[in-house]
Amino acid sequence: MKLFTTVRLVLVFAVCFIFTQTTSAQFTTGAYGLKQTALNTLQLIRAFATEKQDIKRLDGAIENLTSSLDLSLWLDDSHLNPLTGVDAFTDEKKVISNLQGIVKNKKGTVPDEVAIDLINTVLTADRLIAAVAIAEGAPSKQLEKANALLAKGDENWANGKYGNAIGNYKKAWLRALKSVNPALVSPLLDEDEEIEAELAAESPASFTLLAAYPNPFNPSTTIQYELSEPTHVSLKVYDIAGREVANLVNEEKAAGSYNVRFDAGDLPSGTYFYRLHAGALVQTHRMVLLK
Repeated sequence: MKLFTTVRLVLVFAVCFIFTQTTSAQFTTGAYGLKQTALNTLQLIRAFATEKQDIKRLDGAIENLTSSLDLSLWLDDSHLNPLTGVDAFTDEKKVISNLQGIVKNKKGTVPDEVAIDLINTVLTADRLIAAVAIAEGAPSKQLEKANALLAKGDENWANGKYGNAIGNYKKAWLRALKSVNPALVSPLLDEDEEIEAELAAESPASFTLLAAYPNPFNPSTTIQYELSEPTHVSLKVYDIAGREVANLVNEEKAAGSYNVRFDAGDLPSGTYFYRLHAGALVQTHRMVLLK
């Protein structure tokens, strides 16, 4: 029993430390740390487990949680990779399912409160990932829906519907990403086709800002945009703090398709936003410089 008391103290300390030591820009780093703490705790419990079903569930949870920590799912220390990060949420659902199985196992030796602590740790991590994406989102209907989904996930969590909570945190994350760069997460359309359909209906018809390619990039990338009518165009790049780092276009443009090369050779690695003003309309996308 002393072992499980220690396990609970480790989890509580990890949650408190991350909340007090990080800012919103670092929450996803905190989420990664929470997941790693949960994995370490699971491995410790597994070393002392004796009941057959507990061992099976613990092995499953360890496998799935390890998978969610694969670096290929992370764009950098603060963001899941939009192209692969959805797999982390899928793995987390399996982790939760295994932990719930431990709670339901009346013959098991792992205390229910320890399994529930682990469930709460995993949910805290996934909520932080969604919350960071929302904090960095662009004001839009998509961002409003992201906030609504985050609240729905919180409600699910409070009512013990843990799998639904993760599903809503995933959707909140996707919508927040789409508020900044709709094309960036286009390979995930099968995950939530409704988001893409709504986004297309909301997009202005007079111009289109496409995803930078390549993205991530080093040291240069190409930004493409299309105009359906002549208008004044402004295309600028900002760092994550909102400081302007490049003014790529600022002139009248005829209708047509345009490619603009952005060279970031003198800039540090990190997340950048490129914003296109075409007349009274604005679109913002995100890109990542990896050196």
